[in-house]
Amino acid sequence: MLPSPLVELCDVRLDEHEVRVYLKREDVIRGEEHLPLNESLAYAVDRGMTLT
Repeated sequence: MLPSPLVELCDVRLDEHEVRVYLKREDVIRGEEHLPLNESLAYAVDRGMTLT
């Protein structure tokens, strides 16, 4: 099985505090299987953070 890719969560507020957050993208290797969205990720996205 291939390893799950990591993507960095980018946001100005994280940059200001020199914080780096990475997400493990299980959804990429599992294809059509959908995993539930973590509440903390939804919280971040709702506040304008983006994935790169």
